[in-house]
Amino acid sequence: MTPGVADFDALIMMKIQAAIILFNDFTEDIDPYGQHDFGAFSVDVNGEDTKIWFKIDLYNPSYNAGSEKPDDTTQTRRVMTIMLPSEY
Repeated sequence: MTPGVADFDALIMMKIQAAIILFNDFTEDIDPYGQHDFGAFSVDVNGEDTKIWFKIDLYNPSYNAGSEKPDDTTQTRRVMTIMLPSEY
């Protein structure tokens, strides 16, 4: 997670985690290739809707480059980044 997300308290972090686990709003706008590797949603932070993004990237086992065979789980490591849009 990015520093802006890490600054939230434990209750907000639980809301964010739950929203990611339950996320299923993969529209063509945010998922044009059907890869389900990006999501955007809002959580209530002190009475304000705060936009959160998550992104999943596919790396090789050394984490130093993209995976050459993304559908091979023995050669691919998935990394999720949780961020505020302003941190992109």
